Amino acid sequence: MCFNYIESFVVRNCTWTIKAPMGNSVNMTFSHFEMEDHYGTGNCSYDFLEVTEAGERPLWRGCGEEVPATISSSEDTVRVRF
Repeated sequence: MCFNYIESFVVRNCTWTIKAPMGNSVNMTFSHFEMEDHYGTGNCSYDFLEVTEAGERPLWRGCGEEVPATISSSEDTVRVRF
């Protein structure tokens, strides 16, 4: 986990695990999303938010200002990485 990342921003990976009750899935819905998109290319090579299932299967990766569609897992655990 990462706390106070804005105050001491350096290159680091912050990871959060979200776990639903066994047999359920995780659905993530964003009402707002804003993350720097270097050069406006959408390739998210610097700052990005990434959501993967426990087995590291990618569900979504993004940057910029476009609010993603609902992200749904097929498992009960996802990892969110910044």
